[in-house]
Amino acid sequence: MMDYLKEHIANILMEKKIYWFGGGYYLAKPTIEPHLLGGVFFSKNDQHNLSQSKITINLEDLFDSRPDWNRLNENQVYNSMCYEVILKNKESFNNCLLFPYYVSSFAEKIGHLIGASIVGNSSAMGEKIYIRKEGREIAKGTGFILPETYIFKLSELPAYSDLCQRCQSNALVLTPPFSDGGAWVYIARNESDFLLYSLEINDFFIDDYIEITPYYDGISLNVNVCNMPINNGNDCSVIVYPPSIQIIGEPTLSDNKMRYCGCDFASVASLFDMFDFKPLFDSAVTIGQKLFKNYDWKGFFGIDVILRPDGSFLFLEINPRLQSSTHVLDILFRNEWNPMLRQLESFLVCNNIKRISSYDVFNQRVNASMIIAYNNKQKPLCMNKNTFGLDGAYGLSKISTFVDPGAVLFRCNFNGPVVDISKKMLNTLLKMKVEKLIAETYSNASCNDNRNVLLNAIN
Repeated sequence: MMDYLKEHIANILMEKKIYWFGGGYYLAKPTIEPHLLGGVFFSKNDQHNLSQSKITINLEDLFDSRPDWNRLNENQVYNSMCYEVILKNKESFNNCLLFPYYVSSFAEKIGHLIGASIVGNSSAMGEKIYIRKEGREIAKGTGFILPETYIFKLSELPAYSDLCQRCQSNALVLTPPFSDGGAWVYIARNESDFLLYSLEINDFFIDDYIEITPYYDGISLNVNVCNMPINNGNDCSVIVYPPSIQIIGEPTLSDNKMRYCGCDFASVASLFDMFDFKPLFDSAVTIGQKLFKNYDWKGFFGIDVILRPDGSFLFLEINPRLQSSTHVLDILFRNEWNPMLRQLESFLVCNNIKRISSYDVFNQRVNASMIIAYNNKQKPLCMNKNTFGLDGAYGLSKISTFVDPGAVLFRCNFNGPVVDISKKMLNTLLKMKVEKLIAETYSNASCNDNRNVLLNAIN
Protein backbone atom coordinates (compact mmCIF):
# COMPACT_ATOMS: atom_id res chain seq x y z
CA MET A 1 0.00 0.00 0.00
CA MET A 2 2.89 2.35 0.72
CA ASP A 3 4.10 2.00 -2.89
CA TYR A 4 0.60 2.96 -4.06
CA LEU A 5 0.70 6.15 -2.02
CA LYS A 6 4.22 7.15 -3.09
CA GLU A 7 3.37 6.58 -6.74
CA HIS A 8 0.16 8.58 -6.64
CA ILE A 9 1.66 11.52 -4.74
CA ALA A 10 4.56 11.65 -7.22
CA ASN A 11 2.16 11.55 -10.18
CA ILE A 12 0.05 14.36 -8.77
CA LEU A 13 2.98 16.63 -7.90
CA MET A 14 4.87 16.01 -11.20
CA GLU A 15 8.24 17.15 -9.81
CA LYS A 16 6.69 20.03 -7.84
CA LYS A 17 7.93 20.66 -4.31
CA ILE A 18 5.73 21.54 -1.31
CA TYR A 19 6.29 24.43 1.08
CA TRP A 20 4.33 23.92 4.31
CA PHE A 21 2.84 26.91 6.07
CA GLY A 22 1.73 27.31 9.67
CA GLY A 23 0.87 24.99 12.53
CA GLY A 24 -0.14 21.38 12.20
CA TYR A 25 2.79 20.12 10.15
CA TYR A 26 2.50 16.83 12.05
CA LEU A 27 -0.79 16.34 10.14
CA ALA A 28 0.87 16.03 6.76
CA LYS A 29 4.39 14.96 7.71
CA PRO A 30 3.98 11.19 7.14
CA THR A 31 2.85 11.76 3.56
CA ILE A 32 4.44 14.93 2.18
CA GLU A 33 7.86 15.07 3.87
CA PRO A 34 9.71 13.42 0.92
CA HIS A 35 8.39 16.23 -1.30
CA LEU A 36 9.05 19.07 1.16
CA LEU A 37 11.09 22.12 0.16
CA GLY A 38 10.73 23.52 3.68
CA GLY A 39 8.15 25.42 5.61
CA VAL A 40 7.03 27.96 8.16
CA PHE A 41 6.59 25.93 11.34
CA PHE A 42 5.14 26.58 14.79
CA SER A 43 7.44 24.20 16.65
CA LYS A 44 11.17 23.51 16.80
CA ASN A 45 10.29 19.83 16.78
CA ASP A 46 8.71 20.14 13.32
CA GLN A 47 11.98 21.03 11.62
CA HIS A 48 14.23 18.90 13.85
CA ASN A 49 14.72 16.10 11.33
CA LEU A 50 14.75 18.21 8.20
CA SER A 51 18.01 18.56 6.30
CA GLN A 52 19.89 21.85 6.33
CA SER A 53 18.99 22.38 2.69
CA LYS A 54 15.34 22.98 3.59
CA ILE A 55 14.15 26.60 3.69
CA THR A 56 12.61 26.83 7.14
CA ILE A 57 11.30 29.42 9.57
CA ASN A 58 10.45 28.32 13.10
CA LEU A 59 7.96 30.74 14.63
CA GLU A 60 8.73 29.43 18.10
CA ASP A 61 12.21 31.01 17.81
CA LEU A 62 10.62 34.43 17.32
CA PHE A 63 9.14 34.46 20.83
CA ASP A 64 10.76 34.35 24.27
CA SER A 65 8.58 31.37 25.15
CA ARG A 66 6.23 29.02 23.36
CA PRO A 67 2.94 30.94 23.23
CA ASP A 68 -0.62 29.73 23.27
CA TRP A 69 -1.05 30.15 19.51
CA ASN A 70 -4.85 30.05 19.68
CA ARG A 71 -4.84 33.05 22.03
CA LEU A 72 -2.75 35.20 19.68
CA ASN A 73 -4.32 36.94 16.74
CA GLU A 74 -2.79 36.52 13.30
CA ASN A 75 -1.24 39.99 13.29
CA GLN A 76 0.68 39.24 16.48
CA VAL A 77 2.06 36.03 15.01
CA TYR A 78 2.82 36.87 11.44
CA ASN A 79 3.96 40.47 11.80
CA SER A 80 6.94 39.06 13.70
CA MET A 81 7.77 36.60 10.92
CA CYS A 82 11.06 36.78 9.01
CA TYR A 83 9.83 37.47 5.51
CA GLU A 84 13.39 38.28 4.47
CA VAL A 85 14.31 34.58 4.79
CA ILE A 86 11.70 33.78 2.18
CA LEU A 87 12.63 36.68 -0.10
CA LYS A 88 16.31 35.72 0.11
CA ASN A 89 15.48 32.25 -1.25
CA LYS A 90 12.83 33.35 -3.72
CA GLU A 91 14.43 31.64 -6.71
CA SER A 92 14.34 28.30 -4.89
CA PHE A 93 10.55 28.39 -4.88
CA ASN A 94 10.18 27.84 -8.63
CA ASN A 95 7.61 25.13 -9.39
CA CYS A 96 6.52 25.08 -5.73
CA LEU A 97 3.14 24.59 -4.03
CA LEU A 98 2.19 26.27 -0.76
CA PHE A 99 0.38 23.78 1.48
CA PRO A 100 -1.15 25.43 4.60
CA TYR A 101 -2.90 23.85 7.57
CA TYR A 102 -5.62 26.34 6.75
CA VAL A 103 -5.52 29.20 4.28
CA SER A 104 -5.17 32.54 6.10
CA SER A 105 -4.63 35.94 4.52
CA PHE A 106 -0.99 35.58 5.60
CA ALA A 107 -0.64 32.25 3.82
CA GLU A 108 -1.94 33.95 0.70
CA LYS A 109 0.62 36.74 1.19
CA ILE A 110 3.44 34.18 1.37
CA GLY A 111 2.06 32.42 -1.69
CA HIS A 112 2.13 35.71 -3.58
CA LEU A 113 5.70 36.45 -2.42
CA ILE A 114 7.05 33.14 -3.69
CA GLY A 115 4.77 32.87 -6.72
CA ALA A 116 3.28 29.57 -5.54
CA SER A 117 -0.13 28.04 -6.08
CA ILE A 118 -1.96 27.33 -2.83
CA VAL A 119 -3.37 23.92 -1.93
CA GLY A 120 -6.56 25.14 -0.29
CA ASN A 121 -9.67 27.28 -0.55
CA SER A 122 -9.53 31.07 -0.26
CA SER A 123 -9.05 32.68 3.15
CA ALA A 124 -12.18 34.82 2.71
CA MET A 125 -14.27 31.70 2.16
CA GLY A 126 -12.78 29.88 5.15
CA GLU A 127 -13.16 32.84 7.49
CA LYS A 128 -16.82 33.17 6.61
CA ILE A 129 -17.53 29.50 7.36
CA TYR A 130 -15.57 29.77 10.63
CA ILE A 131 -18.35 31.96 12.04
CA ARG A 132 -20.67 29.60 13.89
CA LYS A 133 -23.79 31.44 12.73
CA GLU A 134 -22.81 30.75 9.12
CA GLY A 135 -22.14 27.11 9.96
CA ARG A 136 -25.59 26.73 11.49
CA GLU A 137 -27.17 28.21 8.38
CA ILE A 138 -25.36 25.58 6.32
CA ALA A 139 -26.45 22.82 8.75
CA LYS A 140 -30.14 23.74 8.54
CA GLY A 141 -32.20 21.06 6.87
CA THR A 142 -29.44 18.46 6.96
CA GLY A 143 -30.94 16.31 9.73
CA PHE A 144 -28.89 17.82 12.53
CA ILE A 145 -30.52 19.38 15.58
CA LEU A 146 -29.30 22.96 16.02
CA PRO A 147 -28.36 24.38 19.44
CA GLU A 148 -30.45 27.03 21.15
CA THR A 149 -28.26 30.10 20.75
CA TYR A 150 -28.28 33.65 22.11
CA ILE A 151 -25.91 36.41 21.03
CA PHE A 152 -25.30 39.56 23.07
CA LYS A 153 -22.93 42.47 23.12
CA LEU A 154 -20.40 41.83 25.86
CA SER A 155 -21.38 45.14 27.43
CA GLU A 156 -25.09 44.18 27.49
CA LEU A 157 -25.12 40.70 29.04
CA PRO A 158 -28.25 39.72 31.01
CA ALA A 159 -27.91 38.28 34.50
CA TYR A 160 -26.72 34.69 34.82
CA SER A 161 -29.94 33.55 36.53
CA ASP A 162 -32.07 35.11 33.78
CA LEU A 163 -30.04 33.34 31.09
CA CYS A 164 -30.27 29.99 32.87
CA GLN A 165 -34.04 30.40 33.10
CA ARG A 166 -34.24 31.37 29.43
CA CYS A 167 -32.07 28.41 28.40
CA GLN A 168 -33.75 26.05 30.90
CA SER A 169 -30.30 24.88 31.91
CA ASN A 170 -28.17 24.90 35.07
CA ALA A 171 -24.98 25.52 33.06
CA LEU A 172 -24.13 27.82 30.17
CA VAL A 173 -21.47 27.68 27.45
CA LEU A 174 -19.83 31.01 26.63
CA THR A 175 -17.77 31.71 23.54
CA PRO A 176 -17.09 34.44 20.97
CA PRO A 177 -18.81 33.83 17.62
CA PHE A 178 -15.81 31.65 16.65
CA SER A 179 -13.07 29.82 18.51
CA ASP A 180 -9.97 27.84 17.52
CA GLY A 181 -9.37 24.63 19.43
CA GLY A 182 -11.74 25.58 22.22
CA ALA A 183 -9.38 28.30 23.42
CA TRP A 184 -12.27 30.67 24.10
CA VAL A 185 -15.01 28.21 25.04
CA TYR A 186 -16.03 28.21 28.71
CA ILE A 187 -18.67 26.34 30.70
CA ALA A 188 -20.16 28.44 33.52
CA ARG A 189 -21.96 26.55 36.29
CA ASN A 190 -22.43 29.53 38.62
CA GLU A 191 -22.66 33.30 38.55
CA SER A 192 -19.06 33.98 39.63
CA ASP A 193 -17.67 31.81 36.82
CA PHE A 194 -20.06 33.46 34.36
CA LEU A 195 -18.75 36.93 35.28
CA LEU A 196 -15.10 35.80 35.26
CA TYR A 197 -15.28 34.11 31.86
CA SER A 198 -17.22 36.90 30.19
CA LEU A 199 -14.58 39.37 31.43
CA GLU A 200 -11.79 37.16 30.04
CA ILE A 201 -13.48 37.08 26.65
CA ASN A 202 -14.06 40.83 26.79
CA ASP A 203 -10.36 41.48 27.54
CA PHE A 204 -9.47 40.00 24.15
CA PHE A 205 -12.61 40.72 22.11
CA ILE A 206 -13.21 44.20 23.49
CA ASP A 207 -16.91 45.21 23.32
CA ASP A 208 -17.51 42.41 20.81
CA TYR A 209 -20.29 39.85 20.75
CA ILE A 210 -20.58 36.75 22.92
CA GLU A 211 -22.50 33.60 22.08
CA ILE A 212 -24.34 31.70 24.83
CA THR A 213 -25.94 28.27 24.61
CA PRO A 214 -27.21 25.79 27.20
CA TYR A 215 -24.72 23.11 28.18
CA TYR A 216 -25.83 19.94 26.36
CA ASP A 217 -25.14 16.54 27.89
CA GLY A 218 -23.69 13.95 25.57
CA ILE A 219 -20.47 12.96 23.85
CA SER A 220 -18.64 15.34 21.55
CA LEU A 221 -17.79 13.80 18.18
CA ASN A 222 -15.78 14.99 15.20
CA VAL A 223 -15.96 13.90 11.57
CA ASN A 224 -13.38 14.58 8.85
CA VAL A 225 -15.03 15.16 5.47
CA CYS A 226 -13.49 15.68 2.02
CA ASN A 227 -15.17 17.13 -1.07
CA MET A 228 -13.68 15.60 -4.23
CA PRO A 229 -14.55 17.49 -7.46
CA ILE A 230 -15.71 15.25 -10.33
CA ASN A 231 -17.08 15.78 -13.86
CA ASN A 232 -14.58 18.59 -14.53
CA GLY A 233 -15.53 20.31 -11.29
CA ASN A 234 -19.27 20.41 -11.98
CA ASP A 235 -20.10 17.99 -9.19
CA CYS A 236 -18.40 16.41 -6.19
CA SER A 237 -18.15 13.16 -4.28
CA VAL A 238 -18.16 13.51 -0.52
CA ILE A 239 -15.85 11.25 1.49
CA VAL A 240 -16.86 10.89 5.14
CA TYR A 241 -14.13 9.42 7.33
CA PRO A 242 -14.73 7.45 10.56
CA PRO A 243 -15.84 9.69 13.45
CA SER A 244 -13.83 10.17 16.61
CA ILE A 245 -14.70 11.07 20.17
CA GLN A 246 -13.32 14.50 20.97
CA ILE A 247 -11.52 14.66 24.28
CA ILE A 248 -12.65 18.05 25.54
CA GLY A 249 -11.53 20.07 28.55
CA GLU A 250 -9.84 17.19 30.37
CA PRO A 251 -8.47 18.93 33.51
CA THR A 252 -5.28 16.84 33.61
CA LEU A 253 -4.46 18.04 30.11
CA SER A 254 -5.80 21.58 29.94
CA ASP A 255 -7.08 24.58 31.87
CA ASN A 256 -10.68 25.39 32.76
CA LYS A 257 -11.68 25.99 29.16
CA MET A 258 -13.36 23.44 26.93
CA ARG A 259 -10.09 22.83 25.09
CA TYR A 260 -9.69 20.23 22.40
CA CYS A 261 -7.39 17.70 24.10
CA GLY A 262 -7.27 14.98 21.46
CA CYS A 263 -9.33 12.39 19.65
CA ASP A 264 -10.31 8.81 20.37
CA PHE A 265 -11.30 6.88 17.25
CA ALA A 266 -11.10 3.49 18.97
CA SER A 267 -13.94 4.07 21.45
CA VAL A 268 -16.39 4.97 18.70
CA ALA A 269 -16.69 1.23 18.01
CA SER A 270 -18.65 0.96 21.27
CA LEU A 271 -20.87 3.87 20.24
CA PHE A 272 -21.58 2.23 16.87
CA ASP A 273 -22.93 -0.77 18.79
CA MET A 274 -25.22 1.46 20.89
CA PHE A 275 -26.54 4.00 18.38
CA ASP A 276 -27.49 4.41 14.72
CA PHE A 277 -24.74 6.45 13.04
CA LYS A 278 -26.23 6.55 9.55
CA PRO A 279 -27.96 9.92 10.24
CA LEU A 280 -24.53 11.41 11.04
CA PHE A 281 -23.12 10.11 7.77
CA ASP A 282 -26.12 11.36 5.75
CA SER A 283 -25.98 14.82 7.35
CA ALA A 284 -22.23 15.09 6.72
CA VAL A 285 -22.71 14.24 3.03
CA THR A 286 -25.46 16.86 2.73
CA ILE A 287 -23.25 19.53 4.33
CA GLY A 288 -20.41 18.61 1.97
CA GLN A 289 -22.70 18.99 -1.03
CA LYS A 290 -23.99 22.34 0.28
CA LEU A 291 -20.43 23.63 0.81
CA PHE A 292 -19.47 22.60 -2.71
CA LYS A 293 -22.58 24.09 -4.33
CA ASN A 294 -22.67 27.36 -2.37
CA TYR A 295 -18.95 27.98 -1.72
CA ASP A 296 -17.14 25.80 -4.28
CA TRP A 297 -15.47 24.20 -1.25
CA LYS A 298 -12.93 21.54 -2.18
CA GLY A 299 -10.92 19.22 0.01
CA PHE A 300 -11.18 18.79 3.76
CA PHE A 301 -13.35 20.26 6.44
CA GLY A 302 -14.58 18.99 9.81
CA ILE A 303 -17.91 18.81 11.58
CA ASP A 304 -18.27 18.85 15.38
CA VAL A 305 -21.43 17.41 16.90
CA ILE A 306 -22.75 16.13 20.23
CA LEU A 307 -24.25 12.66 20.37
CA ARG A 308 -27.22 13.08 22.69
CA PRO A 309 -28.57 10.38 25.05
CA ASP A 310 -31.59 9.87 22.77
CA GLY A 311 -29.29 9.07 19.83
CA SER A 312 -29.77 12.40 18.03
CA PHE A 313 -26.87 14.52 16.78
CA LEU A 314 -26.62 18.15 17.88
CA PHE A 315 -24.63 20.30 15.45
CA LEU A 316 -21.85 22.47 16.91
CA GLU A 317 -19.72 23.91 14.11
CA ILE A 318 -17.89 23.46 10.82
CA ASN A 319 -14.09 23.65 10.83
CA PRO A 320 -13.11 24.76 7.30
CA ARG A 321 -9.59 23.27 7.34
CA LEU A 322 -7.56 20.20 8.07
CA GLN A 323 -8.03 19.13 11.68
CA SER A 324 -5.86 17.70 14.39
CA SER A 325 -7.68 14.37 14.07
CA THR A 326 -6.71 14.28 10.37
CA HIS A 327 -3.23 13.35 11.58
CA VAL A 328 -4.37 10.00 12.99
CA LEU A 329 -6.19 9.17 9.75
CA ASP A 330 -3.15 10.16 7.68
CA ILE A 331 -0.98 7.69 9.58
CA LEU A 332 -3.45 4.81 9.29
CA PHE A 333 -4.82 5.24 5.77
CA ARG A 334 -1.72 4.59 3.65
CA ASN A 335 -3.80 3.85 0.54
CA GLU A 336 -6.22 5.62 -1.79
CA TRP A 337 -8.12 7.02 1.21
CA ASN A 338 -5.08 8.83 2.61
CA PRO A 339 -6.23 12.35 3.63
CA MET A 340 -3.21 14.26 2.28
CA LEU A 341 -3.46 12.41 -1.03
CA ARG A 342 -7.11 13.37 -1.27
CA GLN A 343 -6.41 16.99 -0.30
CA LEU A 344 -3.80 17.29 -3.05
CA GLU A 345 -6.08 15.60 -5.59
CA SER A 346 -8.94 17.96 -4.73
CA PHE A 347 -6.92 20.99 -5.89
CA LEU A 348 -4.44 19.59 -8.41
CA VAL A 349 -6.38 16.97 -10.36
CA CYS A 350 -8.95 18.78 -12.51
CA ASN A 351 -10.20 15.77 -14.45
CA ASN A 352 -10.54 12.01 -14.18
CA ILE A 353 -11.43 11.82 -10.49
CA LYS A 354 -13.93 9.00 -10.34
CA ARG A 355 -17.14 9.16 -8.36
CA ILE A 356 -16.34 7.77 -4.92
CA SER A 357 -18.58 5.79 -2.62
CA SER A 358 -17.58 6.75 0.90
CA TYR A 359 -19.78 4.66 3.16
CA ASP A 360 -17.22 1.88 3.52
CA VAL A 361 -14.68 4.43 4.78
CA PHE A 362 -17.10 5.86 7.34
CA ASN A 363 -17.78 2.41 8.77
CA GLN A 364 -14.15 1.39 9.14
CA ARG A 365 -13.09 0.83 12.74
CA VAL A 366 -10.01 2.94 13.53
CA ASN A 367 -8.14 1.54 16.52
CA ALA A 368 -6.14 4.64 17.43
CA SER A 369 -6.22 7.75 19.61
CA MET A 370 -4.25 10.91 20.30
CA ILE A 371 -3.96 13.27 23.24
CA ILE A 372 -2.74 16.86 23.38
CA ALA A 373 -1.32 18.15 26.66
CA TYR A 374 -1.28 21.86 27.46
CA ASN A 375 0.43 23.76 30.23
CA ASN A 376 -2.52 23.87 32.63
CA LYS A 377 -0.60 25.89 35.23
CA GLN A 378 -1.05 29.60 35.82
CA LYS A 379 2.63 30.31 35.13
CA PRO A 380 5.16 29.43 32.41
CA LEU A 381 6.67 25.96 32.56
CA CYS A 382 10.32 25.30 31.67
CA MET A 383 10.86 22.31 29.39
CA ASN A 384 13.74 19.96 30.17
CA LYS A 385 14.70 16.39 29.38
CA ASN A 386 13.03 15.02 32.50
CA THR A 387 9.76 16.92 32.25
CA PHE A 388 7.94 14.10 30.40
CA GLY A 389 8.75 10.44 30.09
CA LEU A 390 6.07 9.46 27.58
CA ASP A 391 7.20 7.30 24.70
CA GLY A 392 6.02 8.65 21.38
CA ALA A 393 5.49 12.22 22.59
CA TYR A 394 6.12 14.76 19.85
CA GLY A 395 5.67 18.46 19.17
CA LEU A 396 7.89 19.33 22.13
CA SER A 397 9.49 22.75 22.24
CA LYS A 398 13.27 22.81 22.38
CA ILE A 399 14.88 22.00 25.71
CA SER A 400 15.19 24.77 28.33
CA THR A 401 12.57 27.00 26.76
CA PHE A 402 9.49 28.19 28.62
CA VAL A 403 5.94 27.27 27.68
CA ASP A 404 3.22 29.83 28.39
CA PRO A 405 0.03 28.90 30.28
CA GLY A 406 -2.37 27.29 27.81
CA ALA A 407 0.34 26.47 25.26
CA VAL A 408 0.84 22.94 23.92
CA LEU A 409 3.36 20.82 25.81
CA PHE A 410 3.27 17.72 23.62
CA ARG A 411 1.15 15.32 21.58
CA CYS A 412 1.13 11.56 21.87
CA ASN A 413 -0.42 8.81 19.72
CA PHE A 414 -1.84 5.57 21.10
CA ASN A 415 -3.04 2.27 19.73
CA GLY A 416 -6.51 1.55 21.03
CA PRO A 417 -8.77 3.74 23.17
CA VAL A 418 -7.62 6.29 25.72
CA VAL A 419 -9.21 4.21 28.46
CA ASP A 420 -9.01 6.54 31.46
CA ILE A 421 -10.83 9.29 29.54
CA SER A 422 -13.07 7.62 26.99
CA LYS A 423 -14.39 4.95 29.37
CA LYS A 424 -15.65 7.68 31.68
CA MET A 425 -17.35 9.34 28.73
CA LEU A 426 -19.03 6.13 27.60
CA ASN A 427 -20.23 5.30 31.11
CA THR A 428 -21.70 8.79 31.44
CA LEU A 429 -23.56 8.44 28.15
CA LEU A 430 -24.88 5.00 29.06
CA LYS A 431 -26.01 6.32 32.46
CA MET A 432 -27.90 9.20 30.80
CA LYS A 433 -29.52 6.79 28.38
CA VAL A 434 -30.72 4.57 31.25
CA GLU A 435 -31.96 7.63 33.17
CA LYS A 436 -33.98 8.72 30.14
CA LEU A 437 -35.47 5.23 29.75
CA ILE A 438 -36.45 5.12 33.45
CA ALA A 439 -38.02 8.59 33.28
CA GLU A 440 -40.08 7.61 30.22
CA THR A 441 -41.13 4.24 31.65
CA TYR A 442 -42.25 5.70 35.00
CA SER A 443 -43.64 9.00 33.73
CA ASN A 444 -46.90 8.97 35.70
CA ALA A 445 -47.06 10.71 39.08
CA SER A 446 -48.15 7.41 40.66
CA CYS A 447 -44.80 5.92 39.65
CA ASN A 448 -42.67 8.56 41.38
CA ASP A 449 -41.42 6.20 44.08
CA ASN A 450 -40.36 3.51 41.61
CA ARG A 451 -38.67 6.07 39.36
CA ASN A 452 -36.74 7.67 42.25
CA VAL A 453 -35.56 4.31 43.59
CA LEU A 454 -34.12 3.35 40.20
CA LEU A 455 -32.53 6.74 39.59
CA ASN A 456 -30.90 6.67 43.00
CA ALA A 457 -29.61 3.15 42.29
CA ILE A 458 -27.74 4.10 39.11
CA ASN A 459 -26.37 7.26 40.73
